[in-house]
Amino acid sequence: MATKKNKPAIKAANAKMIAGIAKNLATTGQVMLAGELHTPAQLSAVYTADSAAIDATDTAHATWLQQVADEQVTHAKTAAVTRAFRSYVLGFYGEQAVAILSDFGLAAPKSNATTDVATKALAAAKGKATRAARGTTGSVKRKAVTGNLTSVVLTTTPGGTQVQPSTPTGTSPAANEPVAAPVAAAPAAAPAATPVKPGTSA
Repeated sequence: MATKKNKPAIKAANAKMIAGIAKNLATTGQVMLAGELHTPAQLSAVYTADSAAIDATDTAHATWLQQVADEQVTHAKTAAVTRAFRSYVLGFYGEQAVAILSDFGLAAPKSNATTDVATKALAAAKGKATRAARGTTGSVKRKAVTGNLTSVVLTTTPGGTQVQPSTPTGTSPAANEPVAAPVAAAPAAAPAATPVKPGTSA
């Protein structure tokens, strides 16, 4: 596998080949290479063209780099002129000249108007009403809502062990919430009196 050479190495190798041809093949008429006859001048021309192509690409690359640098300079200059021209249009026609700015492809200035007190108060009232309608609570109130589960019952089924609460879950009552007193059971009715016949003891 041939080793890839850099451009200076290739040009140096080409120069050596050209010098060797001039020194050793000057009196040779033609050389058969791959079934084709070549004169010493034709062989030298092959290596000379290769080095010339390297020089051309190096020159083109350097030219491209310069053109890229020139492009960046023109972009910066154009941007500066555009900013100054926009300021001129705004100063001459006023900030309300939206149509004129659009003719030049320029954006209209953003509004810097501040929100008045009435608008802010209305927005705050709407937000409060929305939270009340949705039942939105703060983080402190959400932490106070917990389940009242005290124990669980493990039930083994063919599908595996299931966990079931032994008491209903829900929201714990508040600390000061009154607890309903148990309702007393009604007294049992007295048995009906049985009549006694005369002459018999009760």
